[in-house]
Amino acid sequence: MQILHSGVALSALFDSADSFPQPKCHPDTRLAMLDGLFDWASGIDGIDSGRRSRALSELYGWLPVPRYTRLDASRPILWLRGPFGAGKSAILQTLCAQLRDAGLLGGSFFFRRGHPTCGDASVLFATLAYQIALNDPQMKGPVERSVEYDPSVMVRSMAAQVESLILAPFRELQSSSCPATPRVLVIDGLDECDGPLEQEEVLHSIRRILREFPSPPLKIIIASRAEPDLQDTFHQLSAEGLCETLNIDQSFGDVRNYLRHEFERIYQSATHRRSMAGVPLPWPAPSVLRSLVDKSSGYFIYPTTVIKLVDDKDARPVEQLQAILNPALDHDFHSSSPIEALDKLYIQILGRVPLKARARLLDILSVVTAGFALRPRHIEQLLDLPSGEVHLILRHLHSVLELDDDDTRPVVVNNASFTEFLQDEKRSQMFCIGGLQRRMDLARAVYRVFECIEGAGRDDVAWKLVDVWHIYCANLHVVPSAI
Repeated sequence: MQILHSGVALSALFDSADSFPQPKCHPDTRLAMLDGLFDWASGIDGIDSGRRSRALSELYGWLPVPRYTRLDASRPILWLRGPFGAGKSAILQTLCAQLRDAGLLGGSFFFRRGHPTCGDASVLFATLAYQIALNDPQMKGPVERSVEYDPSVMVRSMAAQVESLILAPFRELQSSSCPATPRVLVIDGLDECDGPLEQEEVLHSIRRILREFPSPPLKIIIASRAEPDLQDTFHQLSAEGLCETLNIDQSFGDVRNYLRHEFERIYQSATHRRSMAGVPLPWPAPSVLRSLVDKSSGYFIYPTTVIKLVDDKDARPVEQLQAILNPALDHDFHSSSPIEALDKLYIQILGRVPLKARARLLDILSVVTAGFALRPRHIEQLLDLPSGEVHLILRHLHSVLELDDDDTRPVVVNNASFTEFLQDEKRSQMFCIGGLQRRMDLARAVYRVFECIEGAGRDDVAWKLVDVWHIYCANLHVVPSAI
């Protein structure tokens, strides 16, 4: 095991000290989703499924009974997909702890973009094999013998590692009539490893492992954003009957529970005891809480960032919350706020669009954030773009936008904080779309398509804009003659 230990990414394990404190689901949140994942992993189906979320709801009577997500446990791969900030890592960190306590966890690997080892797909299967050997005593001997027979496997290709460290040990166990105990592998952030080719190789290697055995000894959960290349491969695995997909849905109730609990904790904490003395309850006011929940769009990236800022031990929580609600009152807000980390990631995501397409990107984002709810082809009609241009330019922005390949649904922002970012020049810098001139340019484009409305079909973009145009004009605050 010493040879194997020397070549694995220990920082990628779910309980690694290198990533402390690990993100985890707040109590009383994501109950139904965790139920569905645990029951899929353990093969539970029928009357006992969903038992834990119901039990917690009965224990805490004020909680609504969450919707239980039923998954096909016969499929050995589960793709947990969701946009940036949906809470994928927190869900899987929590699930890993549950699987470990139940004796079901085979191993975990949490990718991190830019990390010297956690971003390297070449050490993925060695790291997983190392954990399988530790967690399953039957596998320890076969894995050790494979490494001792060929120590060079630690620096060889992904395919060679899969063969020597995973397939060969499982075959050895099967031939000895001593089958391995079924285990679950958890891989988080596949979209954050090296590149598209490496990501595809990981999925092809996983397919090879599962196709080797009639009854696979492993079940594998993979979480990622819905990047185009990954979507194609997962859809293929699904068509082969190997993969089940679970979308991380918006959960305004979970966000509300999280914010309420966290504000209560801050109010009662010893750190803020003096500064919160005399602040009347309820704090914050119900209207403020509703506003924060609405801004979250049902995902956790915005509320967790808010709580980090309000809980600053060197500041007053009431003033910090006021700065969030009215950022113009705090000139240093953007430079000292944890929202800066969110802004940097947004800029990184937008920076993946080629420089030559930036101007068209901003035009498209102006339309998407205007509230028109247009399909890609309608956006192309409005902006006079070639067919397919919207998909081509936005193909790397699935983490912040909802964009279907079949052109049947409108392009929408999946997190309200992204829209706020785009409209604030201090935050979005060269990607800002909040200027009056840009809004007027968009208005002129709309008037151009309205000029042709008499000869347009009912599916033309002009007719799609008729009902929403007056709302947009009301927010322009300019006289028609200026347009």
